[in-house]
Amino acid sequence: MTLGEFAYVIDAEPKWVQNVAAALDRPLPYTLASARQLVVARALNAEAGMPVGRAYRVAERALDGYDGSRKPVAVSSDDGSVTVRVDLYRLLASVSAGMSRLAVLYAPKQRGRPARHRNAIRAARDYGLDLTLLQANLRRSPAERLRLLDQMVEFRQRVRRAGHATAITRTRRQSPRAS
Repeated sequence: MTLGEFAYVIDAEPKWVQNVAAALDRPLPYTLASARQLVVARALNAEAGMPVGRAYRVAERALDGYDGSRKPVAVSSDDGSVTVRVDLYRLLASVSAGMSRLAVLYAPKQRGRPARHRNAIRAARDYGLDLTLLQANLRRSPAERLRLLDQMVEFRQRVRRAGHATAITRTRRQSPRAS
C-alpha cells in the first residue's frame, strides 16, 4: 500500500501520517494491521488527549486483546492512570469501509502527462465536429489563405463603417429640430 492509499484508508491527510511516523521515530509500515492500530491511536489522541506515540503503543495492546465483540473495550494508559472505553468494533469497521472505498473509488495520480489521441482529426470527428470547412481551407495554398483573410478583414471594416454611418444618420433623424 502506498502512502496515499494508506491515508485514504484511515481517512487522514498523508502529511499527518508522515508526522505520526516522525513522532514514533521509526518508519510506519503501510499495512492493514498498521492502519487499524493507527486509527485506534488517532481516536485515543483526539478523545483522551494522549500523545500519539503513547496512544500507538496503547492501541497495539488493545488490539492484541480484542475478541471482535461489539462491546466497548476498556483501554488503560501505560501507567494505568487513565482508562478509556473505546468502541474498537466501530473503529475497525471504519478501516474496513476505507479498504472497500480504496478498492472501488481510489484512483492514484498517474505519473507523466496524460495520453493524447493518436489522431486529432479522428478524435474531433468522433466528438461530432464538422471538419469540411477546415479541410477545404487546408487544401488551399498559404498565399490563397492570406488573400482570403485580407478579404475578410476588408469586409469586416466595410461592415463596421456602414454600421457606424447608419447609427449616425439615425441619431440625426431622431434629434428634435430647432424652431
